[in-house]
Amino acid sequence: MSEPTAIFSIHDEKDEQIREILQQVYAALKEKGYNPVNQLVGYILSEDPTYITTHNGARSLIRKVDRDELLDLLDELRAQLPVEIKRAQELLSARDKFVEDAKRDVERMMRQAELDAKAAELGMTGTTFKNACGLDTEGHLSTARDVAVMSRAILRECPEVLHYSGIWTDTLRGGETMLVNTNKLLRRYEGITGLKTGTTGGAGVCISASASRDGLDLIAVVLGSDSSAERFDSATRLLDYGFANYEAAPLPDLSGRPLYLDVTGSDGLDVPLDYSALPERLLVPRGGASALTASVELPGAVPAPLSRGDEVGTVTIAANGTPVGSWPICAAAGAAPLDFDAAVRLMLESLL
Repeated sequence: MSEPTAIFSIHDEKDEQIREILQQVYAALKEKGYNPVNQLVGYILSEDPTYITTHNGARSLIRKVDRDELLDLLDELRAQLPVEIKRAQELLSARDKFVEDAKRDVERMMRQAELDAKAAELGMTGTTFKNACGLDTEGHLSTARDVAVMSRAILRECPEVLHYSGIWTDTLRGGETMLVNTNKLLRRYEGITGLKTGTTGGAGVCISASASRDGLDLIAVVLGSDSSAERFDSATRLLDYGFANYEAAPLPDLSGRPLYLDVTGSDGLDVPLDYSALPERLLVPRGGASALTASVELPGAVPAPLSRGDEVGTVTIAANGTPVGSWPICAAAGAAPLDFDAAVRLMLESLL
């Protein structure tokens, strides 16, 4: 009589080992006062072992498990969370929950409308917001170009963000919790200043990387990478290409530009001109600065009334005769129309 066939699964045994390790790490984190879920998620996303405490050998244990295996078992991990965490979702009564959900729906729609309006204002033509956090949601879409536009707006309007995006490590709870920046380019790319990494199932592994060299500021956006290493390599190639092929050129000499403009029909003869809309530098192909020329377009005079900030002319910059941009020249002061009393005063002054 033949013996019965026994079937063994290496994967089942491996999964059980991983579950046991996760349970031990979870317990160690909880014993040390950490939020185990936050620390485990931080470790899985960043692959930085300092998210895991050394208590009871938890850090050594977690490093025995491949990250991809951890990701495969996330659903099981979520199912094994302690009862108190699961019950935290049931704190509200049915009535209170209905009210809170309704309030959140209204607030979410208002935020979404504000986000879409801001995106349109910035020229983000391929973006539709469904949330503010960037997590995967049906209809929540963007493009690499739009992420670059948004990143540029952040850097222009909130440059102080670079102080935080440039921090490599920091600590919480008196040094008990170590925070490590997920942007590994901070340690390996010359001139890197930020800006933001991100990973979701729908978008893949992403980065918006900002860097500055010799007055040239660049942004490289990578979406849909399969791994963290791939996104950093792609961002590095993009930035290398930009710095190798482009430069931030100073504007052509405008020292002879008119500083005042005549005004007719006012008690003042002229107004000062404001050229502050002009950029300090322009992005041009490397070596192309010498090909830049500037032309100032102003009328001989403008009629009153004139308000401060009114556009009265333009400066156009061209490269080899092809315009690359135009910027307004504005009145730096106002000019009121000439009234009867002022006209009499001017006539008397001319007779003296």
